[in-house]
Amino acid sequence: MTRVAYVTTKNTGGILDINGPEGQIQMRRVDPHGVVIQFGPGVQLSMHKDLLPLLGRYAFAAALLLGVDINKGWDDDESFGSAS
Repeated sequence: MTRVAYVTTKNTGGILDINGPEGQIQMRRVDPHGVVIQFGPGVQLSMHKDLLPLLGRYAFAAALLLGVDINKGWDDDESFGSAS
């Protein structure tokens, strides 16, 4: 299965907070190195910028396999958490 995912930096790419049943994930872009991901209080993972497309492809592929339209609302503000 091949799809094109539309992406813009207008509404995302800086900060992302996602609330889930187990707690919150916070993602913060750290220029020029990559992203720091915090899982709840005190557990952090630093992801180098070269690995970010891999994470994106994984997330898009998982969404497609779960039947999600990955381009629905692609240029809208993110409403499942907060982003800036």
